[in-house]
Amino acid sequence: MAENEKVEQNTQPASSKADKAKKEAIMADADLQAAISQQEKALAGNGRILVRPSGTEALIRVMVEAQTGDEARAVAEFLANVIKNS
Repeated sequence: MAENEKVEQNTQPASSKADKAKKEAIMADADLQAAISQQEKALAGNGRILVRPSGTEALIRVMVEAQTGDEARAVAEFLANVIKNS
């Protein structure tokens, strides 16, 4: 089995006092939750996904571990695009 690779993508919502509310809305988005579930199933237990709002910056962090760097990067980029388009 290949060694796990980890990739992190940061996505930046608009910066203002409303950052916290915007991050909460993004995290609650049904399309994002469905995309995360879909990608977790695609990893089939051979990786993990963590999507969370930053506590110090106006962004959402997407962290993915998978068997290869290419696979982790593809999943992270896919989820980052879902966030950017929400």
